Amino acid sequence: GGFGGDGGEEGPPWSELGGSGGGAAAEPACRALVLVPTNELCFQVTRQLEELTYYCTDVVSTLSLAPASEAGGVGGKKGGQSAKRAQIKAQEVLLRSSPDVVVATPARAHLHQSSGALQLSAAALETLVVDEADLVLSFGHGDDMRALAAALPKGSRGVQGVFMSATISPQLHELKRLVLHAPAILKLEDGEGAGGGGGGPGKLLQFFVPLGSSADKYLVLYVFLRLGLLKGKGLLFVNSVDAAYKLRLFLNKFGIRAAALNSCLPVTSRAHIMDEYNRGLFDLLIATDEGVGEATAGGESSSSEEEDEEDEDEDE
Repeated sequence: GGFGGDGGEEGPPWSELGGSGGGAAAEPACRALVLVPTNELCFQVTRQLEELTYYCTDVVSTLSLAPASEAGGVGGKKGGQSAKRAQIKAQEVLLRSSPDVVVATPARAHLHQSSGALQLSAAALETLVVDEADLVLSFGHGDDMRALAAALPKGSRGVQGVFMSATISPQLHELKRLVLHAPAILKLEDGEGAGGGGGGPGKLLQFFVPLGSSADKYLVLYVFLRLGLLKGKGLLFVNSVDAAYKLRLFLNKFGIRAAALNSCLPVTSRAHIMDEYNRGLFDLLIATDEGVGEATAGGESSSSEEEDEEDEDEDE
């Protein structure tokens, strides 16, 4: 579902960005700000925008404020602060070219906005997009979102706001009141009969198989895959990182290509795996939610939490 506010008659947020000379402004002011909860989504959204604007890159420019690379997940703090500062300085230089569309996590956007590198001026900013708005809040970006909302241009011109979220929580209503004004609410369904449990178009197949031994689950999964009960792309969730790699090795032995995605991998490695999955190089992605609880409680497993910590270091 999504929330849309101010300007329902307009096209996509970047459909008119090329109308005033692209990045020719005298100050570093963007025209569309896209906020996402993680660095991986920054990469994906930026890549998609670059594909959409392939034939008009001379008038519409896009900049991602996600880290260019991360050397080793949550480790390697010693000696890393200077690299983070250099990275932020490099992003400040890129912001001076006045990109039309800026894609960032709320933490990184707030960092550059508070330093003056990212200008949310009333004369330039037209659109604010928040993707996965429920995750933005659950990943600890609430304070950054409130600060950015307070920095948005006020007045009759306003900013067109678009919120996209799979769920609508009370916290999301609070954020909606801060940013949107008299929004239209659009709810999207997967098609006729969506959410059912018996197969067919637009329906989700669900299986529950009680097993006498935990070792039997590998055999059951193999049978499901070989008999074609599970077709096309799939996500396989396990309880730990070790279980993810164990399952991947098991499937590879039988010629079934799969990749393991987990919080221990660097951001660039995770983005590369997702890119190969989307390109169809393999159909099965093994994932684990290990680290999600730590991230929401203030840990470092989530890439967005790592970025929050970077920002706090810079603020000090």
